[in-house]
Amino acid sequence: MFGGTNPEMYEGEIVELSLSNATDPDHGLQDPFDSGPPMLNGTWRVEARGLAWGEGGDERVDLAGYTARLDTVEPFIWLPEAAFRRLRDVIQPEHVPFWLDSVRCERLPDLPYLTYNLDGQDFALSPWDYTLEMDFGDLGVRCVVGFSRLVEGVRETSLRWGRRF
Repeated sequence: MFGGTNPEMYEGEIVELSLSNATDPDHGLQDPFDSGPPMLNGTWRVEARGLAWGEGGDERVDLAGYTARLDTVEPFIWLPEAAFRRLRDVIQPEHVPFWLDSVRCERLPDLPYLTYNLDGQDFALSPWDYTLEMDFGDLGVRCVVGFSRLVEGVRETSLRWGRRF
């Protein structure tokens, strides 16, 4: 860890994870700033092993071969297509035209807790952790589901764990 910590800024214990040797893909750009600030080009990554939900974590998605890119610039958690579709089937967010996929906030107590395994450590997210309450104007207040899928057809091996994580 670089520097110190301010215990007023977080809850719980700090967990140490081994960093991966995976790096961001080379986009063939002469100027590294063309792909964003340098801090976005060399992000922290850890081994992603799995995602589970349901009673006792009986529903699982294997994430072997992926790394999790820990990136607070990203608003969502980006998952491979198969994992994204399975979560959509379980959470059943509604598509509201011109808005992000969301659920009625009253449904949060009925949604599953999700457990991510990163570098052998389990991290649980409640529905209140992986959604964001937003005012949809005439549609009222809804909870945006903080997941997105990796681009289809691209073999991306780095999942993105954004602010929802």
